[in-house]
Amino acid sequence: MRKVIVTFIFTLIININCFKILVVIPMPAISHQSVFRPLTQDLAKRGHKVTVITAYPAFAKDNCPKNLKEIDVHDVSCNLWRKNTINDYEFGKRENIIDQSYDILKVVTNTVALQLKVKEIQDLITNHEIDFDLLLIESCTRAALVYSDIFKVPVVQISSFGMWLGVDENMGAPSHPILYPNTFHQIMYNMSLWEKLYELYKHWLIKMNFDAMESMEIATLQNILAIKLPNYNVLKNNVDMSFINTHPLWIDNQPLPINIISTWGMHKKPQKELPQDLKTYLDSSTRGVIYVSFGSITLSSNLPPEKVEIFTRVFAQLQCDILWKWETDELPGKSPNIKISKWFPQSDLLQHPNIKLFITQGGLQSLEEAINAGVPLIGIPVYADQWYNVEKIVHRKIGIQLEFPELQEEHLKRAIETLLNDTSYRQNVLKLRRIMSDQLQNSLDRAVWWIEHVGRQDGSKYLRAPAANMSWIEYYDVQLVLIMITCIAVLILVFRLLLNMFWSLLTITINLEMLKLIVTVICAVIININCFKILAVIPIPAISHQSVFRPLTQELAKRGHKVTVITAYPAFSKDNCPKNLKEIDVHDVSCNLWRKNTINDYEFGKRENIIDQTYDLLKVQTKTVTLQLKIKEIQDLITNHEIDFDLLLIESCTRAALVYSDIFKVPVVQISSFGMWLGVDENMGAPSHPILYPNIFHQTMYNMSLWEKLNELYKHWFIKMNYDGLESMEIATIQNILEKKLPNYNVLKNNVDMSFINIHPLWIDNQPLPINVISTWGMHKKIQKELPQDLKTYLDSSTRGVIYMSFGSSALSSNLPPEKVEIFTRVFAQLQCDILWKWETDELPGKPPNIKISKWFPQSDLLQHPNIKLFITQGGLQSLEEAIHAGVPLIGIPVYADQWYNVEKIVYRKIGIQLEFPELQEEHLKRAIETLLNDTSYRQNVLKLRRIMSDQLQNSLDRAVWWIEHVGRQDGAKYLRAPAANMSWIEYYDVQLVLILIACIAVLILLFRLLTEDSRVLD
Repeated sequence: MRKVIVTFIFTLIININCFKILVVIPMPAISHQSVFRPLTQDLAKRGHKVTVITAYPAFAKDNCPKNLKEIDVHDVSCNLWRKNTINDYEFGKRENIIDQSYDILKVVTNTVALQLKVKEIQDLITNHEIDFDLLLIESCTRAALVYSDIFKVPVVQISSFGMWLGVDENMGAPSHPILYPNTFHQIMYNMSLWEKLYELYKHWLIKMNFDAMESMEIATLQNILAIKLPNYNVLKNNVDMSFINTHPLWIDNQPLPINIISTWGMHKKPQKELPQDLKTYLDSSTRGVIYVSFGSITLSSNLPPEKVEIFTRVFAQLQCDILWKWETDELPGKSPNIKISKWFPQSDLLQHPNIKLFITQGGLQSLEEAINAGVPLIGIPVYADQWYNVEKIVHRKIGIQLEFPELQEEHLKRAIETLLNDTSYRQNVLKLRRIMSDQLQNSLDRAVWWIEHVGRQDGSKYLRAPAANMSWIEYYDVQLVLIMITCIAVLILVFRLLLNMFWSLLTITINLEMLKLIVTVICAVIININCFKILAVIPIPAISHQSVFRPLTQELAKRGHKVTVITAYPAFSKDNCPKNLKEIDVHDVSCNLWRKNTINDYEFGKRENIIDQTYDLLKVQTKTVTLQLKIKEIQDLITNHEIDFDLLLIESCTRAALVYSDIFKVPVVQISSFGMWLGVDENMGAPSHPILYPNIFHQTMYNMSLWEKLNELYKHWFIKMNYDGLESMEIATIQNILEKKLPNYNVLKNNVDMSFINIHPLWIDNQPLPINVISTWGMHKKIQKELPQDLKTYLDSSTRGVIYMSFGSSALSSNLPPEKVEIFTRVFAQLQCDILWKWETDELPGKPPNIKISKWFPQSDLLQHPNIKLFITQGGLQSLEEAIHAGVPLIGIPVYADQWYNVEKIVYRKIGIQLEFPELQEEHLKRAIETLLNDTSYRQNVLKLRRIMSDQLQNSLDRAVWWIEHVGRQDGAKYLRAPAANMSWIEYYDVQLVLILIACIAVLILLFRLLTEDSRVLD
């Protein structure tokens, strides 16, 4: 009888604190979807009813875990993204970042719009019997905030990386294009004045594009929903909390409000046994293995032939094996030591002790896996935030950065040899892993806790910072500044007139030193100027985005919350979701769009493409959200007034997804599968700086010269201008879809109570974050699994150590330029170690005997293998996370987006070496590999980093869930928003006050001049 009573009470308690959660993850990218899977699944496991709108369901439709439902929007989403891919840009060209970001913004909105038309989503919207307690919305899909207006429940924005554009402003977190740059920055550290200016230019241009799309997005969503939507300023205010999949260190520890939660590592997978052949390959490698992968978006097989040749030629010269993720059957010029595969279990592969180096494009999740594995990196950024990521790799001294456009054999070889020989890189990456892993809670637990927090409190608007969603005019109090300037001007005029009445003969010149003092002062002034129903919107059709959030949404469902997840990569089959979890699959519509907007449109790893990349990313993200909004299942969510939510989880990198906050009118928590997306820090009120705390699109962040700083500033502001410039278009587009008036993004951003980021504080240089900015780094970290027998055997049998190489799921190794592939194969052939290469095709040209290729590797588990000595990666954040977790040093070769940023961090943390694809040469690669293999400091550093990053009070998933529940319990968490949340730069620097001070100084100068003139007359 006693047992019955206890069981009854326990069940009652669980049901009281369980929520119905709708998770909207519009992005049709597995990197976006996979990040959230641990979260959504854990939510479901915890009893929450989780419905996930995803383009990549984690489960078969009829096989979702209990409490978990996935709405599959894969087809509609992916079809859109296929048309908006990085293939439209010169491979790895930094200069494309603005156009990339603009395209991303558009495609994200379109993705959300298309998903909203999906029948199952339409059923959610129109069925008034369906309600939610909470919404989880992918924060990089601003248009997805429309769900918050539809369901009128607390919203938690979730991101598979860092904060998306505008999320920082919306959540009231302080931001700065130099100190806290967005993910489109390419240079972030030790920048010269010119680099700062250049980064600022890109930053603001992207922001302008982002803001300019607001009205278009709202209009598009309104047309789809056939309802009047508030503008984004209103929708943003619906966000109670925002989750970002980035470690605080990765974004330089940008101070974040408490309602922005870091979920870095939330999607970290338990290490699995590597496939037997791969394991055997790795185990048998006596020379160590370099892993090369450019992710799932940047395909190695899409690399320019001349770059592939550089890789193969360099690899052929290496005394180690190469594992190259090559997406086609043949790798031109493949040397014997190169093993290609269209896929590698990257996370597991990197864990193998024989992995010595990871050559990557700088994808956030790849970098995360690399760091998790303690593998040094060579980052060769290609697209969007990859420059940002690779820059972080370099800054953290865990890898070396290379640029695809300038990549030559000597560059690649030197980088490889450096990383293989200089043990400090591995030591740094291990140190970084230790630091990033050093958390009170794991990312998944933290993410779940926050979701439940939002649910329990019925929102957490009290967590929003005072500056949340403020424009720069408000933030800097321009009105006050103008008033002060006017007053000072009047005082100056009056004082001068009075003096002129008595002394009119004396003239004076102001002392030069005085002028210098005045100018200095003016410049200084200016410069200093219960269970809930949760809808998680994760629009990005990338598995790296989706998988990060799965642990969170599933955990929420496990905890009794009713979680609905809009995702391009459902974690479960439609009819097999866990209890309390529902996934709305937007895969097809999302992925189709993203396939047309990939990094293959750019010159592989060319830094200069970053602006165009980010611009396209911004556009494609908007398109993704808009396309997803058209999906019937999402339309059902929106139009069905019986369906309501208590909270929204919105992927932070999809600004358009904020429309969900206007639709459902509930607290919003933004979630990210990497670090903070463009504008997320400003929206959350966290301080930002394009130099000290650059966004993930920065490519250089540490020890920058004046010119490098100006360049980063240029790119930073240009990207921001593009980002802001897309706002009206995004709103208009979404309004057209929803067929209702939407508020602008300033309003929608204020809907965000909290933001989750999948990055460790150390990874962003301990950027101070407001309390509503929660780190979920490691939330998606998977339990280590046994490697496939063949892979395990390969790794176990390797007596030379194994280098694991993968460029992620975006930057495919098989898409690498042939000359670069040749560099890798030639270098690998020279190495005294084995190579596991995630090569996406059946054949690797010039593959030497020591290279084992595979189209896929269980990377997270692979990296954990003790024979993995080095991880060569493109710099994907999740790859870095896995590498750090495994204590594997890295070679980062950024290719795309934030990969430069990630690789820069690797280098800065001294856990890897950065190489640039454009300049990659055999000597560079070989040198980097040898450095990392021989210099134990790199592994020590990555182990130390792992220890630090892992040292947390709570795991990321628990923390993320808690914050979501906190927002739910408090009916929002606006009280957690930082004072600078959602503030514009005018507000942030208090331009009004600055102008008033300037006016006062001018009056004082005039008075001094008049008095001096009078004294001379008297003499």
